[in-house]
Amino acid sequence: MSSVYPETPATRDLQAEISAMNREFLALLIHPLADGRTRLLGLSPDVIDSLRRMSVAQLHDLATAPLLLAGFTRLPGMARTDLQVLREVAESHVPPEWTDCAQNFANRLLTSLWHYSRQPDGITGFCMGLDPVSTDALASMDFTELCECAGATCASLHARHADHPACWPDLVNSALQGRDEQLSVAHLSLIPLTVATQFAARA
Repeated sequence: MSSVYPETPATRDLQAEISAMNREFLALLIHPLADGRTRLLGLSPDVIDSLRRMSVAQLHDLATAPLLLAGFTRLPGMARTDLQVLREVAESHVPPEWTDCAQNFANRLLTSLWHYSRQPDGITGFCMGLDPVSTDALASMDFTELCECAGATCASLHARHADHPACWPDLVNSALQGRDEQLSVAHLSLIPLTVATQFAARA
């Protein structure tokens, strides 16, 4: 038990929700309609291929990361993002049916983040990948305002930390090798990466 992140029922429930969202995101990445040779949501073809080779159990192990694996490069409160990044989903060279699946997931994810941004404990926003500015911006929105920003935000769905050269390769390789300790280390490495990203966003 940690004084920073105590094992309370609330945090166990949060971890279950994060794992469920991660499973849905991983299912999207390995969806039969998505071409495994295509860069997808920021991830290289090699990473996508490794995900496709995983068993259901390995994918579930990967999904137990302490933080959300999916995110948006354009959230309310963020600095304006290059429009090329915002087109990442549409330009993935996959069938429209897969793009519809990605859009549906992104809409559900954004709605969930809007809900979690209103939680008072602080750790929830961090685990969901929300920096304080984005947390405040989302929390202050009503449903109409959320709908107005949904198009641009959902188009920027991506794998969190996909731009870090070692993050996702380490995650998928650890899961494929089936070593619990190694996967735990890869999972925990998401925390300092997220802290660094949030500090950079505030700079």
